[in-house]
Amino acid sequence: MEAVTTNESSPFRWRENNLAERRRMRNDRKKRKRLQRTKCKEDEALNAVSVRIQKEAIQKDRFLALARKYYLKWRQVNEAHKKLQSKANNLSMSSRFGTNPRDIRREADVMARCSHPSIPHIFGVNLTQKPYFLVSYFYGINNCTKSCTLYHALRSPTITLTKYCAGKIMLELCQALQHLHLKQLLHRDIKSGQYSADNSAYWIPSHAH
Repeated sequence: MEAVTTNESSPFRWRENNLAERRRMRNDRKKRKRLQRTKCKEDEALNAVSVRIQKEAIQKDRFLALARKYYLKWRQVNEAHKKLQSKANNLSMSSRFGTNPRDIRREADVMARCSHPSIPHIFGVNLTQKPYFLVSYFYGINNCTKSCTLYHALRSPTITLTKYCAGKIMLELCQALQHLHLKQLLHRDIKSGQYSADNSAYWIPSHAH
């Protein structure tokens, strides 16, 4: 049904939409709304991703700052440790006793005050020329030309350490330390590399101060 306008001079003619047209227009409106909702959801998702990326970037920057900070501290500590380690490795017997002959003579006097089977007996001291040194017994195992310490014996494949030998080591060590303490002496460097071994399994602490 067509509805003609009352204005006869108007070129347009108005009419009601038929059922197919109304259905098509309704579908178009639904499609537009659906597209708008989809676009809104996509915008919200993009905004959420952008916010998450910004937060992750901020957190990453914080972690990087902390990593740089602690890496610099670790590097400083590592360099200081390497310097101390190099100094310790380069420390010779003469530098440990000192370049002053009085230090070496005092060391010899301390060793001469001790009289115990598990403490090295000193025979003399050389102060005439460098390197300065103390003369004492030589301790070796199985006619070895090099001295053997507890540190090397524990890691040697040819030397076995039994429970009896370990107990004997501890007993001799305690007796030697007790002797030093009775002499008002203190051993300042107790470690496995400071104990020499002989064939009788006596482990001799050296360099008491």
